[in-house]
Amino acid sequence: MPKPPLTRPSWWDSDIARDILKERVATTADLGGLHVRMSGEPLLRSDGRGGLLQSIRLRVFRPGDAAWHPRVTRARVTTGGGSPVHCEVVPGPD
Repeated sequence: MPKPPLTRPSWWDSDIARDILKERVATTADLGGLHVRMSGEPLLRSDGRGGLLQSIRLRVFRPGDAAWHPRVTRARVTTGGGSPVHCEVVPGPD
């Protein structure tokens, strides 16, 4: 066991911090009767091609129907100029 430990708990490991990140919304949109909220998360991971992927949380729901939770299976991500951006859809926690 290394001394000191290589990892340690931080403020971002708390439930409060996670809840704040879940509710921090960068943009919203209404698409086909669904309400979409998008927010960035402080998580980067390797894409296996030498690059990094930024985690983005999508929360999709139908207004007035709190029990309905769709599953996002594919996404098309573009830059502001319309150029495609490589992305992967990974299910996350609720």
